[in-house]
Amino acid sequence: MSTRAMYLLDQADKCRWHADRMSDAQTQAELRKLAAEYVERAAEIVGAEIESKE
Repeated sequence: MSTRAMYLLDQADKCRWHADRMSDAQTQAELRKLAAEYVERAAEIVGAEIESKE
């Protein structure tokens, strides 16, 4: 896994960590949405890495 994909997954973890500690529901939702976007982008990068090795 590339450094970029690992970075994005780490950022997703941080977003979820912060979301778990927020009392505002809208902020929680936005942080979880951002986390999902980071995970999706990391998956795209990993998928491209796999395709390039085939």
